[in-house]
Amino acid sequence: MRRRAYGTIAIAVIGLGIALSMSTQTSGERTAKSYAQEFGGSPDSYSTILHELSCGRLLEIHDLASRRRDRTTPGSPEQRTQLGVVTAAEDRLAIVGCPTPVATPTGSA
Repeated sequence: MRRRAYGTIAIAVIGLGIALSMSTQTSGERTAKSYAQEFGGSPDSYSTILHELSCGRLLEIHDLASRRRDRTTPGSPEQRTQLGVVTAAEDRLAIVGCPTPVATPTGSA
């Protein structure tokens, strides 16, 4: 009987964890898959950004992708992917409540 109760509790905890993780995304937020479809790149890369909670780390990701974007050929798939990373980082910064990075136009690194 005791073993069965622990199993039921474990299932309830797992279910609660899944429900909470699903509730953290509102209908207006994009998914890793939607960023990858729009900008190219790996959904795993975007997933890492979308789960980051550190403002400092998000700013590092944003700044690195901005510099890479500015060094790539305009209109190239590489530039589009870096734009996606910049966009995902900016979106996540806003969701987490971090300061907005200073915008630098493409080509002005």
